[in-house]
Amino acid sequence: MPKHSLIKQIDTYIESTFIPHDPDLAFALNNSKKHNLPPIHITPVMGKLLSSLAKQNHAKRILEIGTLGGYSTLWLAKALQKKGTIVTIEHNDEYAIIAQENFEYSQHAPQIDLRIGEAFVLLPKLKTEAPFDFFFIDANKEEYIEYVEWAIKLAHPGSIIVCDNVLRNGGVLQNPPEKEYYAKLQKFNVWLAKNDQLESTILPITLPLTGRDYVDGMSMSIVK
Repeated sequence: MPKHSLIKQIDTYIESTFIPHDPDLAFALNNSKKHNLPPIHITPVMGKLLSSLAKQNHAKRILEIGTLGGYSTLWLAKALQKKGTIVTIEHNDEYAIIAQENFEYSQHAPQIDLRIGEAFVLLPKLKTEAPFDFFFIDANKEEYIEYVEWAIKLAHPGSIIVCDNVLRNGGVLQNPPEKEYYAKLQKFNVWLAKNDQLESTILPITLPLTGRDYVDGMSMSIVK
């Protein structure tokens, strides 16, 4: 029996118990797979967590950095208030085309505003649309500090900022780290912990990958 079997069973149990079938989400996964987008989207369990956090924060305005096929975007859109909006930024034109297809299929299309381009070009333009209630950052890990600095500028006290992939299967524990972006994530995690504008922690997440377990995590911050 493979090592990850218990984790896989637990993951399946949570999905089957708490996450009913959603045709919009299923279409997004299948369509993204059909177009060979990299399978690096969040899991359904993570999606339900993000959606629950945004809903508990009564989010009317959400900002996402890193769209990919829009699977996480749709999870967040499910949490929006009736007249709420999610702005999602994607720099890859090919990913954005597939994401837009997925959005247009869904019932949430009117609430999703996909912006295509480099994040650091688009973020300053969002000042007039701020503040945002919830942020999900799942983009270039080397630039997480800069992304969160922008999130703080576009937030209000009580806004929630979530960043994905901050543990990298223990890569951040290595000394010295074998990959440069592990070192950048180490720096980010320390910076986040010491940032007096935020109250932060990391939630470890165990993923059942093919043939192995993989431990990653999401940082979660509340703007003071």
